[in-house]
Amino acid sequence: MIQKFIFLAIFAVSLFSYETFTNYQKGLEYAKANGKSMLVVIEQEGCPWCAKFRGTLANDRVQKVLEEQFVLIFLDKDKNPPSIFSVPMTPVSFIMNSDEEILMEVIGYAPTKKLLLDIEIAFEEL
Repeated sequence: MIQKFIFLAIFAVSLFSYETFTNYQKGLEYAKANGKSMLVVIEQEGCPWCAKFRGTLANDRVQKVLEEQFVLIFLDKDKNPPSIFSVPMTPVSFIMNSDEEILMEVIGYAPTKKLLLDIEIAFEEL
């Protein structure tokens, strides 16, 4: 089962044409060095809503926004994500700046329109 999860994680990360990380610290360093914000997605093995959310992230409009503005970081809930994240369920996503300020928390699956709206609202409040 773990091999299946690792394969799916590698396959899903390869779907994206921009920088993605599975290590928070490396993603943070890349975001700071490149002046980008971060979308941190915390998932869990066997979570059907996590898989569905990957479909949202693969949407062309979402990919364009992420490619221009974000570093995408995927973390596994079962591998102790950094303590700055509250993970009541999966998936949960955090829209953050490179100063590690959480601008918005998106709990659960978000379809394309909602995710794009959440990103817009998060940055309007800056």
